[in-house]
Amino acid sequence: MTQPLLYISYGMAKSGSTPAYQILRNVLENAGAPQPHIPLPSIITSGGLNFVEVLRPQELAELRSHAERAPGLPIAIKTHCGMWNCVREGLDEGWIIGHAVCRDPRDVALSMMDASRKNRAWGKRDGEPLRHIEDAMEGVRFNTQKFQKWAEHPAMLPLTYAQVGFDTETVAQQIADQLGVDVDVARCAKAALKVGTNLNKGIRKRYDRELSREVNARISAEFTNFIDIYCDDGFEPPKKGVLSRLFGR
Repeated sequence: MTQPLLYISYGMAKSGSTPAYQILRNVLENAGAPQPHIPLPSIITSGGLNFVEVLRPQELAELRSHAERAPGLPIAIKTHCGMWNCVREGLDEGWIIGHAVCRDPRDVALSMMDASRKNRAWGKRDGEPLRHIEDAMEGVRFNTQKFQKWAEHPAMLPLTYAQVGFDTETVAQQIADQLGVDVDVARCAKAALKVGTNLNKGIRKRYDRELSREVNARISAEFTNFIDIYCDDGFEPPKKGVLSRLFGR
């Protein structure tokens, strides 16, 4: 297999994608691959996260050129963008690998409403703050469709909000196994705690407490297949992850 040059950390909106990226980053650094700011200002829009808005052929070519000059393991980038054909080709060829993080659509919608009240990213539609749960559903649908395209590729590791937030050491081990490296997963998980996030509440299965029975059932019916295939309804995580430590749950 071709040596991976890029590791793409993709996440749905409000899915815990920033903690997932930080776990990845710490796994790579623990394995001896420093992850400094990528000096490509036309592509990297948030240097602290090496965040990329879009991965079209031009952006991907520049990132590949940069990665080819970097020693050791892949460089990690974070994105919320859809999967362009050029990225799929890189995944097929083996020089790109990654993970894709999802969350139950009902909780994504609730978290978008939180973001709207705090005037944060993902809390608006057409420039206007979200006012009702239904206002968030267009964004939820768009994000679930994007996630599926990423997660269905065999070079991508599917992860969930609950796994990232509440079973962090296991996620670190999964990423290390995917990369084929030996690391101190407990140290990687602990290091991820030290990085600030934009988390709203750090609660899983919010829909059970915060949505009416009618709204819960309606959204659940629309996303039944997505929830059954990708989400974590049956997952009961240990109380040792990033979110349980940050929020005391």
